[in-house]
Amino acid sequence: MCSGGGNQMASCLLRTINGFHHVKKKKMVIWNDNCCGQFKNRMMIFLYLYFIAMGMIDKIEHTFLMVGHSFGSADRDFAVIQHRWKVTSNNQVLEHVATGIEEARPTRPFKTFRMGGKFFDIDEAASLIINTSKLKISKTTWIMAEKSAPGVVEIRESFNEISDFKSYKF
Repeated sequence: MCSGGGNQMASCLLRTINGFHHVKKKKMVIWNDNCCGQFKNRMMIFLYLYFIAMGMIDKIEHTFLMVGHSFGSADRDFAVIQHRWKVTSNNQVLEHVATGIEEARPTRPFKTFRMGGKFFDIDEAASLIINTSKLKISKTTWIMAEKSAPGVVEIRESFNEISDFKSYKF
């Protein structure tokens, strides 16, 4: 788990994907709430294009839940973690928080990734390549990128599954 702004989230995702270079699965599916600052930004789009260009992933689908409808499995996981925190209440420093998350579910423990303050400056790289002004990224409901169209991001602005994607070349 990682929280923070766009650069921190992108750094966490990059470090995580780099840590799974041995995994054979080549499709990444992300579902999350509609938090614009963390996931709907040029740094995440840059990262998706980077993963595709480097051959790390063949297809990325990032879907955003409707506002008020974010009660998915991640929310249940957070409830488990929150309950554990209330029981232990020893969360004084970041290491305590990570340990509390890992121990919250004994049968299939959550995994944490300690960044150790090592964040990449993805914002600077993304600023040179990605201009999201035409994307209307805050209204995006689905972002897709794939190997068959390098440098292209497809965006859907509606939750209607029959609405078309708009393609943007970077």
